Order: sequence, then C-alpha cells, then structure tokens
Amino acid sequence: MNDLLDQTIRFKDAGIYYKLYENRGKETILFLHPYGSSGVLFDTQVTFFKREYQLLIIDLPGHGQSSISSSVTFENGPEIIKVILDQLNIDSCHIVGVSEGAVIAQ
Repeated sequence: MNDLLDQTIRFKDAGIYYKLYENRGKETILFLHPYGSSGVLFDTQVTFFKREYQLLIIDLPGHGQSSISSSVTFENGPEIIKVILDQLNIDSCHIVGVSEGAVIAQ
C-alpha cells in the first residue's frame, strides 16, 4: 500500500511542493511537468504506476502549489530535484519529463 507524503520545501526564497507516493523497495519514477502546467498532469500515470513503483511528482517553481519567485526559475530545476532526492534519501530514479520538464531531466 502506498503512503502519500505531500510537502513543501524551501529553496532559496520559494516554496517547492512535491508529492511522494511511497512504495518502499520499489524503483522511483520522478515526473516533471511542462511550463504552464503542474504535477496534476500526471494523475492518470499515478493511478497506473503507484502499485509497482514509488512515485515522486514535483510542482516546478511558479506552478501548481509551488510559489512564484524572481530568483527561482526552471533553470534551478536540477538543483531543486537534488535537494528533494537527498531529503528523501533516494539515490536513483527514472525521470519522465514533458516539454520543459524533459529539458530539466536532461
């Protein structure tokens, strides 16, 4: 059974929101949405994958439940991901990115 952890971390002067569908012992998939969207975009994928994987969905800066900041942008995406993965003690993950989310994943 999956436990849902939804949390907001501080990154510089922004609040960055994420959801973790915990599934201990399973591989992690990280989902990154495109500009103008949010993690809600992946609700169908969550329903499909949450039994076999641990899922991490991040609302990138200024989107969804993450706050807007003039000093935090999509360019900070890789650093934001590292902070969240380190906080959750996740050493590796698969990344699914759409449009700008795919650019961040690269």
